[in-house]
Amino acid sequence: MRGPFPLDSSRVDILVIPGRPGIYGISNTSDVPTYLARADTDLNTALKHWIDKYRFFWFEYALSPKEAYFLECKAFHQNSKRKLENEFHPGPPEDSKLKCPVCGVT
Repeated sequence: MRGPFPLDSSRVDILVIPGRPGIYGISNTSDVPTYLARADTDLNTALKHWIDKYRFFWFEYALSPKEAYFLECKAFHQNSKRKLENEFHPGPPEDSKLKCPVCGVT
């Protein structure tokens, strides 16, 4: 993922193209993301939801919700050895029967 960047509306608008799916990480420090998530349709809008709750963000575009899910799963597993704020494994996109490419969870 690209980043870290300060999480504010103008920075998100400059860096993140609206209407694109992707994954993101957010944190209150610029070291590493402490929370990972994805946006199946609009990464720009999803990131703005976290303004005033977190200070930094990282992001990566995906070509589709399916690819965003696979990227999110991979990032989740790569970062699972350190304490993430995510309590649960990422779920697949709505109305999808996709399985995690790392562990096979649905």
